[in-house]
Amino acid sequence: SRDLAMGGLRAPLVGRDAEVRRLDDALARAAAGSAERWLVVAPPGVGKSRLLDEFARRATAGVPRVVAWRIRLRPEEVGPYTGVAALALEALSGADPVLAAGSSTLERPALIASLTALLGSRGAGAIRGPVLAGRLAGLLRPATSGPSERPSAAGPEERSRLFADWLAALDVLAGPATQLWLIEDVHWSGGDLRAFVDGAVAEAPGSGRLVVATARPSLLEADPVWCDHRPAERRHRMRLDTLPSRSAVRLVRELVGDALPDPLVARIAERSDGNPLFIEELLRTWVSVGILAPAGGAWRLAVPAVDAPLPTTVQAIYAAQLDDLPPPARVTARRAAVAGRRFPVGSLDALGIPEPADALEVLRRREIVGARRADPIVGETLAYRHALLRDAGYASLARTERARCHVLLARWLEAAAGDRRSEVAETIGAHYASALEAASPLTDQVAEGLDRAALAQRAATWFEVAGDAALGVVAHDAARTLFTRSLDLTTEEDLAIRARRLDRLGEAIALAADYDQAVATFGLALEAGRRAMADAPDPNQRAIARSIVARAAESLGTLQVEQLRFAEARRLADEVLELIVDGRDVEAVRLRSLRAEAGAALGERV
Repeated sequence: SRDLAMGGLRAPLVGRDAEVRRLDDALARAAAGSAERWLVVAPPGVGKSRLLDEFARRATAGVPRVVAWRIRLRPEEVGPYTGVAALALEALSGADPVLAAGSSTLERPALIASLTALLGSRGAGAIRGPVLAGRLAGLLRPATSGPSERPSAAGPEERSRLFADWLAALDVLAGPATQLWLIEDVHWSGGDLRAFVDGAVAEAPGSGRLVVATARPSLLEADPVWCDHRPAERRHRMRLDTLPSRSAVRLVRELVGDALPDPLVARIAERSDGNPLFIEELLRTWVSVGILAPAGGAWRLAVPAVDAPLPTTVQAIYAAQLDDLPPPARVTARRAAVAGRRFPVGSLDALGIPEPADALEVLRRREIVGARRADPIVGETLAYRHALLRDAGYASLARTERARCHVLLARWLEAAAGDRRSEVAETIGAHYASALEAASPLTDQVAEGLDRAALAQRAATWFEVAGDAALGVVAHDAARTLFTRSLDLTTEEDLAIRARRLDRLGEAIALAADYDQAVATFGLALEAGRRAMADAPDPNQRAIARSIVARAAESLGTLQVEQLRFAEARRLADEVLELIVDGRDVEAVRLRSLRAEAGAALGERV
C-alpha cells in the first residue's frame, strides 16, 4: 500500500501562470502563420517538464487545431539526429499509427513504399512524395555500415537539402494544423540537431510552427549563440525561476492537504528553496517510510512534526529512496543506472541481476521507473522517473563495479545490435570509455580479458565507427567530436591508425567549412602516414599506410587549391607521387589529376 501511495503522489503546476500565458501568446502567433523558438532554461527540478505538460494540454484542447510532437533527448541516445527521428515518429504516429508502430521492423524498401503511399495520400505529389519518403526512411532506419566501411561524405549544401526534405515531410504529415514541437533536455543535443531546429524556425508552413525547448543552464555556456535571446529573429529565452515561498507552501498543501502543521510546511518551503522537485520527492520519501500515511482518501502525519527529517538536497532524498528499497530492487536500480536514464530490460541478466521481474515490479509500483517503450534495436526499455534519481543510483556504485557494469553493457549491446551496430556505435564506445574512466588507475585488468589499453582501443574503434556513420548522414559536428574522441584514445605508437583517424577528422572539419583547421589536420595525418610507411614491418602494412598518405595528400592539396595555394598543391602532389612509387593505382591517378589542376591554375594565375 505504501508503494502504491508513493507512486500516486504527483504535484500540480503551481506559480507558473505568467510563463504559460507567454507560451499561449506565442502559439497564437504560430497559428497565424509565424515560426518561433522558445528556450526554457532552468536547473533540474524547477518544473520545466511540468510547465510543458500544462502548456501541451491547453494547446491541444483549443482552436484552431494544433498537433503537438513531444520528445525528450537523453545522453544515452547519442545519434546526431535521434531527436529528428523521434519527431518524425511522433508525426507518423498521428498520421498513421499502424505504420508508425511497424516502422522499426519493416525492411527499407517496404518502409519507403508505405511512406510514399501515405505522403501521396496527404498531397505530397507523385514526384516529391517518393523523395520525401526516402528521406524519412533513411532517418527512421539508417543504413548500416561496419568498422571497415568508409561512407561517402557530403558537404553543407547536402545537409541543407536534407534538412529541407525532412521539414517538408513533417509539414505534409502535419497537414493544415499548427505544429507545436516540445523538445525536452536540449542540453544533451549536438550542434547538428540544433542546426536543424534553427532551420525549422527560419521557415514555417502557412499554418505556423512553434518550437519550445527546455535545457539546463549548462547549455548557455556550451552554445551561447544558439541560446541568445533575439526576439527580432523570433528566438526567445525564458528563465524558469524557483517558486516563491507562498507558492511553495501552496504546493505542499496541494499534495497532502492539511496533513502537516503550518510550521512544518513553512520549514519544507524554506528548505526546498522553491524547488518543486525537492518538495514532491521529500513527501514521496515520507510516504515510503511511513512518516506520511494514507487515511480515508487523505493523508495524516504518523510521527511528531519535530521528528520529520528534512534532507538538504534532492540527491540526498533520492539516495534515501534507493536505500529504502528491498535488496533485489536496490541492486537493480543501481546497476541499471549504468545504461543512463533509460535502460534495456534485456540487459539486466548481463548485468548480473538474476530473475529481475520481481525487482522491476517493486520499482514500477514506487514509480522509481516507468515510461515503458519498445526500442527497435535493444527491445523493451524502462526509464527512471527523473534524471537525478538515475544519477543517485549511478553515484552509489563503487568504481570497480561501475567499470565492470559498463563493460558488460557494452558487450551486451555489441551482441544485441547485430547488423545495426553502427546506430549504437557511439553508445558502445562511450561505455568502454566510461569503464576506463571509472576504473582505478592502479588497476590494469578492468574486466575479464580487458586491460586498460584494450579498453581504450575498443572505445576508440567504436568512436571511429560512429564518426563514419555521422559523416554518412552529414552530421559534421557529431563526426568532428567523435573522431576527436577516437584520437584522444589512440596511442602515438599506432601511427597508421592515428593517420587514418586524423584524415577522417580532417574530412569532418573540411565539410564543416573550417578550412584552416582542416589543412592543419590533414598535414598531421600526412606526417603520421609517412612515419607509418617508414616503420611498417611488412608490405601489407606499408600498403595500408601508403593509401592513407595518398588520401591525406589529395585532401590537403584539394583544400590548398581552393585557397588559391596552387604552387603548394602541385609541390605536395609531386612529393607524394615520388613517395608512393607505384603510379598505376587509383590514388596515384587522382594525385596526378590534382597536380594537373594545380599546375593549370598556377599557369593561369602567372
